[in-house]
Amino acid sequence: MTDRKAFFSKMNRVVLKIGTNLLSEQGEISILKFKKVVQEIVSLKGYVKDLVVVTSGAIGAGCTQILKKNKPMTIPLKQASASIGQVIIMKHYMELLAEHDLLVSQILLTDGVLKDRDRYVNAKNTLTTLFQYNVIPIVNENDTVAVDEIKFGENDTLAALVTSLVDADLLILLSDVDGFYLHYNEPDKRERMSEITEITSEIEEEAKSPGSLFSTGGMKSKLKAAKVTSHHGIPLVIANGNKGGIIQKLFDGENEGTLFLPSKVELSKNRKRWIHLNSRAKGKLYIDDNAVKALVEGNKSLLPKGIIRVEGTFHNYDTVEIVDPAGQIVAKGITNYNHQEVSKILGAHSSDIEKILGYRYYDFVVRNDNLVILKN
Repeated sequence: MTDRKAFFSKMNRVVLKIGTNLLSEQGEISILKFKKVVQEIVSLKGYVKDLVVVTSGAIGAGCTQILKKNKPMTIPLKQASASIGQVIIMKHYMELLAEHDLLVSQILLTDGVLKDRDRYVNAKNTLTTLFQYNVIPIVNENDTVAVDEIKFGENDTLAALVTSLVDADLLILLSDVDGFYLHYNEPDKRERMSEITEITSEIEEEAKSPGSLFSTGGMKSKLKAAKVTSHHGIPLVIANGNKGGIIQKLFDGENEGTLFLPSKVELSKNRKRWIHLNSRAKGKLYIDDNAVKALVEGNKSLLPKGIIRVEGTFHNYDTVEIVDPAGQIVAKGITNYNHQEVSKILGAHSSDIEKILGYRYYDFVVRNDNLVILKN
């Protein structure tokens, strides 16, 4: 079992995600609850150098202003509510944290920002600059324009993406639950797991149990976030934000919440993190068994000789999926050649590329530095 006090003492940069229920009461923003959350933020800033807060609550806060109820039913109403609610929650964060001489900024992200390499880098640079000036960025999804995020997204995943983006040491998900439980629907067997080193099929099934408070969004989305951070070598904690002084309890080493420890496989390079998690594949390269072995077992670059088929329309430096003969995606990577060029040189030796195309950019179609293996 991990020595928690020693573990938390090493944290320098942390992302803290605040669940909607910690800020609201019966759908409406509660100033009393907001103040309690701010106390936890202040406490955490006392332990770490850099802090990012990923917040929820904008749609609910705005909705109560225009509809006098807590859940709009249409996408346009949700977007309109978010545009109002963002102002409200940022006002509270700014004023309450200013009482502790802490300056905040607002960062609104969409899925598209993190999937575009240039905007991804720009967002990272902005956050890094804010850290240099001891500013606490308050991050939320830009729900006013991101229809898909409103319909399908949740901020646990956003928090995991931001954790990777800023190379944080830890992600803390504060919610209204004490952690991850086995046998949640059976009170006699119910057991909070203090530490999880592997997200097994049993754990995933438990998160999907019908009738549990974890069944939609909830714990299922938290496990998804834990998978993301674990794959990037970053630990994650789920803890109950309704417990007063929960941050201090965690950093004092008390057995609170559930600690997810990262897998041994780590995507250490930021570019590879982006390829794996955020880049959209524009096409597919189908490869033979020898090429699969070279990529997966040998950590080699993808040569044209191993490619047997091309699918889709893509340009140089687009992201492509790499598919084995059985149709399984084994990797994602950035291609050095466009779809027309790859169609001409597939199956050929690298030494023949210039003869076929009349020029040669590289000997390989996808370099191993720009390649992420998705299949063990």
